[in-house]
Amino acid sequence: TMARTVLVLLGLFSLSLANHIDLNSYTFSASLSSEIGQGDDYQLYWNINRTGDPLTSIISFAVRVRTTGWVGLGVSPTGDMTGSDVVIGWVNEGDHFLHDRFADARARPPVDESQDWFITDGAEMDGYTVLLFWRYWVTCDDRDNPIEANTARVVFSWNNADPADDNPDNVVYHSQMRGAISLNLLGGQTVTPTLPEDAKTFTLRVDNITIPNVDTTYFCQPFELDEDLIATERYIVKFAPVISETSLQYVHHVLLYICNGLTSNDPLVGDACGVIDDNVAQCRDGVLLGAWAVGGTDFLYPKDIAYPFGGPGHSRYVLMEMHYNNPNLDEGVIDSSGFEFTYTDVEPTHKAGILTTGLRVTPLQIIPPGVESFKTTGTCFSPCTERFLPEEGITIFANTLHTHLLGTGLVVHHLRKRSLDECEVDEELPPIETNLQYDFNFQQLNYLPEEIHVKPGDELVLECYYKSTDRSSVTYGGLSTYDEMCLTFLVYYPRAPLDLCLSLPDLTEWAEGLTQLTEGQRQAISGAFNSNFNPSTYYPAVEAIDWTIDNEVENLEYQATY
Repeated sequence: TMARTVLVLLGLFSLSLANHIDLNSYTFSASLSSEIGQGDDYQLYWNINRTGDPLTSIISFAVRVRTTGWVGLGVSPTGDMTGSDVVIGWVNEGDHFLHDRFADARARPPVDESQDWFITDGAEMDGYTVLLFWRYWVTCDDRDNPIEANTARVVFSWNNADPADDNPDNVVYHSQMRGAISLNLLGGQTVTPTLPEDAKTFTLRVDNITIPNVDTTYFCQPFELDEDLIATERYIVKFAPVISETSLQYVHHVLLYICNGLTSNDPLVGDACGVIDDNVAQCRDGVLLGAWAVGGTDFLYPKDIAYPFGGPGHSRYVLMEMHYNNPNLDEGVIDSSGFEFTYTDVEPTHKAGILTTGLRVTPLQIIPPGVESFKTTGTCFSPCTERFLPEEGITIFANTLHTHLLGTGLVVHHLRKRSLDECEVDEELPPIETNLQYDFNFQQLNYLPEEIHVKPGDELVLECYYKSTDRSSVTYGGLSTYDEMCLTFLVYYPRAPLDLCLSLPDLTEWAEGLTQLTEGQRQAISGAFNSNFNPSTYYPAVEAIDWTIDNEVENLEYQATY
């Protein structure tokens, strides 16, 4: 169309660089080669241009790679070569080349008939090849993978030789100079907020904790904040994980809670969360101040939004929860991880909150073994939002999704009640977030492409999808990395007195229909919902189920939650 042609010309004009390549002009960046132990050999940079239409919205890339040969970059549905939409480019004697390709197999991908990635500049500088190029988010070419606001598997490769005669069919094998990384290419703020001039920081870290040589450890460390820090209300504009290099592979998540119930008489001694003092343990039901999970990075609040803390009545105590994952039972690993918070004394236009919703962590969550796709649902029901959200509602602007190893995708649905012919029905609005390419190792707090307004009485429904084909026994909801969860952390404004809104699976009706079990086994499962959970009878009853008969997998998916 004429409109699209104009956009192409404008994009080429705005992205072309005459004699100077300024990589600092890119908002986002990632070191791809560090994923394969190659330091800064391959750096990716990108910018986002949103128009409101994925057919005309543009993403522009730059790559800086330690080579004078060819460079490859692509988007794959799985992280494998097969099925990936890639470009291969190079610079030779001042001329730059780039070709759009699609990999049908683990072989050199052929050049597409339709070229939908566009090069704008390239150069060889100090032993590096730099290429600048762009494409539309959606091209309508079935040999291009769309770029969407979910987890993208970015594949990359390079070689130290240009193709002979600059012929794209002469691209030689990349050998071991290749890899894949998960990124959310559209999940950032297009304009990075500037930290205020009065910004200050404080850091909270555990102190040289020896990670136990067991598979899963939850360690709880209480802190007393400086009295001067909380004397008046202050506003967090950024929080950043501080993860020890020596323990990076062991730290699964870090959560920081405000402890309203603690006093100076309580023991501020860190220990395993299951044995720590009861008053300290109750902090885990408190308000979240910061959250990080594996794969996440710094989080900056947008301009005019900040998270309030301190002031009259604010607790001086916080609790840091560390989840350590040590599947190899390594010994002698020391950790001093935590958070650095950046804050200001200037009150923002909007005060933020964090709402955790989904399914309560419970062994009543059951995922059958050997299933290609299984769905679990958790709901924040309308009576909760009706009671606790302000009359004007809240605006969600960021989110992070959370399952464990079996998770493959999550969708946050948004329902609103409306009247229809004197009846009240639930109208499904556009999802708050859809990520069907979830990666356990990339749990970044992402900004939503558009802010979502939630009114009192709306329902938030989280669907979590799991693949258990590699499991021969039931997986339960629980704290271990090998257990499962179904949670989402919504960041919103204005702050409301609703920090936790979870549902619980009701297995009663489903269990009563398990004719393959004895009456006692059925009661052991159905009674677990009614505060009669008995591990000695519940687990054996569930393990006795033959999942290949009676459509039990399908029936379990549609269990009720409360």
